Amino acid sequence: MSIEVQALQQIEARLPRLGAPKWKDPERRQSIKNNSRVKMEWQLSSSLWTMTCWVALAPARPCLIDVMGQIEALVLKRQCDIWDGERTSPGCVWDRSMYGQSIQDAQPTIIFSSSSKICRRNAKRIIQEEDIQVDPRGIGIEYYENGPGFSCGPFDSLDLEAGSYSNNHRESSPTRNAKPAINAALVNVGDVSCTMGGVLMIDGELHVLTVAHAFDCEIETNAETQAEPIEPSPPAIHYQTSDIIGTLHGKRDSREHSESSWGLDWALYTIDRNKMHLSNTVFPPNGNILLPRNIAQKDPCDMAVVIHTGTTGIANGSIIGDYSLVALPGSRFFQRMWIVILDRPIQMGDSGSWVLDPTNGDWLGHIVAGKPGTNVAYIVLARDIVNDIVTQFGGKTVRMPSEAELEVTEAVAEVKRAIRLPEPRQAPRRLNKLF
Repeated sequence: MSIEVQALQQIEARLPRLGAPKWKDPERRQSIKNNSRVKMEWQLSSSLWTMTCWVALAPARPCLIDVMGQIEALVLKRQCDIWDGERTSPGCVWDRSMYGQSIQDAQPTIIFSSSSKICRRNAKRIIQEEDIQVDPRGIGIEYYENGPGFSCGPFDSLDLEAGSYSNNHRESSPTRNAKPAINAALVNVGDVSCTMGGVLMIDGELHVLTVAHAFDCEIETNAETQAEPIEPSPPAIHYQTSDIIGTLHGKRDSREHSESSWGLDWALYTIDRNKMHLSNTVFPPNGNILLPRNIAQKDPCDMAVVIHTGTTGIANGSIIGDYSLVALPGSRFFQRMWIVILDRPIQMGDSGSWVLDPTNGDWLGHIVAGKPGTNVAYIVLARDIVNDIVTQFGGKTVRMPSEAELEVTEAVAEVKRAIRLPEPRQAPRRLNKLF
């Protein structure tokens, strides 16, 4: 063996690998965002104690961004290897944070989560085999046994009586229209419940947006119950377990790597306007009225958000400005999603809930999945959903409808008169805590 080869091997042996981070104060402590603690309530397979995450700041944050970029390229190259030997397609996710037992020992860490022991084993092997360059101070790697799950489920499984959360957003938005508002309506498709997010204008027609996986479950059920292979009818959407309010208009292409779609989780439906009131207006309890007029076009930054849910009404939270790589249950394709930390635990039925900027009402995205037992939800960005709809439907124009198009201008004015709300003079105070 030549001297040059031996020297190169010695250098490579000294290069930092993913794992065993050794950040020291003050840089370590400077990298932890105050009041951003998120309890890791699912069990760590290699530990008996509960671990905690914090949002990462500089100087550790740029290092985590760099490593996540390498992992994104790696899973694109070897994503089939993640599921090698696994017959099903459980949800998997790569997250990043400052991570530890306490704020005194938290270190920058990449966290891979999946309910599949096979997927966790494969991910560990891939990381060990690949040459991921990390900061000399190191970046940690951990493996969790609970991956992301869909936040929609059987209608009767909703536990809305738990805690102090009540579905009170209907009462907070009185109008002269006796019909229930469609935005944040909790509906069920067969045995699956989800939240209707809001209304989009698509080539001059109004359609309501929610998640596709609720419809996928119902379509699969219909197909299985057919005696002969016939085209299943569009699944009906029920409101409050009985009334049919509409049918599926179109949804994402479920074929992986389809040339006509990115495989994002969205569905559009048409409704009976005699039964539901088309509206995008949101009435937070602080007295402000939010009417989404714009679709956010930039990646989000760390900021407070409002989540309009069909399960508990208005929820507050914060979005983390760094993306995660998520493969949803049933999929073997990783895509960028952003974490939203709610002020209460994720509920079955939260899927489809719109996430809004509380300062101007801009639509940021909608919830598609969550971490069971935690306040952590994953959202697809509104910008990406709209671009995917445009691509799949052949370049149609997709935008937010105006107040006149939704016929809510007079209704909003009536609400202001009824509850005597002053015109907002300043933006609502941002949340101090990232919960």
